[in-house]
Amino acid sequence: MKKVFAPYLAMIQDSITAIEDCRPTDMETFLASPVLQDAVLMRLQVIGENLAQMRHLDDDAFQQQGLIPGTR
Repeated sequence: MKKVFAPYLAMIQDSITAIEDCRPTDMETFLASPVLQDAVLMRLQVIGENLAQMRHLDDDAFQQQGLIPGTR
C-alpha cells in the first residue's frame, strides 16, 4: 500500500489559508477577540493533528520531507 501525504497536506494548507484570511492587522485586535483566538487555535490544532498523522503513517518519509528542523 502506497502511503500518501497529499490529503494531510491539503488539510494543513486549508488551515493555513483560513488563518491568513482571518488574521487581524495587529496583536491588540487579536487579543480582544476570544472568538478569533479560538478559531486560530483550532486551526493550529488541525495542523498539528495532521502532521502527527503523517508522521504516524510513515516516519521515515515524514522526516525526509524536512518538516522537522534538523531532520533533512
